[in-house]
Amino acid sequence: MGPFETEYGDKTPFAETADTGQHVEDAELLSPERRAALEKRMQGMSDNIFLKSDAREGKVLGDPEGDAKYLHPQTRDTCATVAQESIIEKRTGVDHGEEALAQEAYEKGWTDEAGGTYPKDVGNLLEAHGIPTQRWTDGSASAETLKEQLSQGKDLIAGVDMGALYQDEAYAGVGHAVWVTGVEIAPAGQISSVTINDSNHPESPQTCDYATFKTAWDGSNRLLVAAG
Repeated sequence: MGPFETEYGDKTPFAETADTGQHVEDAELLSPERRAALEKRMQGMSDNIFLKSDAREGKVLGDPEGDAKYLHPQTRDTCATVAQESIIEKRTGVDHGEEALAQEAYEKGWTDEAGGTYPKDVGNLLEAHGIPTQRWTDGSASAETLKEQLSQGKDLIAGVDMGALYQDEAYAGVGHAVWVTGVEIAPAGQISSVTINDSNHPESPQTCDYATFKTAWDGSNRLLVAAG
């Protein structure tokens, strides 16, 4: 059972452990020291986990190259907030900044003190800044949903299991949010790879094979928010 399907429901924010529901503060899981260690490991693992962007051969839905310029790094457990920050900047031309949006979200009860966003509230910042959303929180989103929404020009935020995405058991069960900026379509019509803007990854944007993405996405019960 995926981390967002156990006891998290609408209550466990991203960047929390799902088996205990315990809040993971900056001083613990995603402290500067732990984040630096994670970045060091990922830099050595990227060639094995992620694909080179120039290796894509099929049709690409979305605009990974254009969206890369809106990528912002997170400094706390604010992955969902920063994903929304990036999309707000793209859609409105205004970058409100991580801290201002994190404070707004916290004051409205959409995040915990560490900045982790409650799954049911991913997308609230987008709507608060005039961007309509459509949300899938019941596991009904699929590869076809990704293709359909990207073909319509939507910007997508997906919930994922960080450990499955990074293939690092140390982060298994930790919720994370990424901006899905594009998918590659194989000749037979299926998705072969997915490109993401990941605010927690030092070498983002990154492209991974669809099987890796789907395993990570399944870990969040395929949470998806479409903006625009």
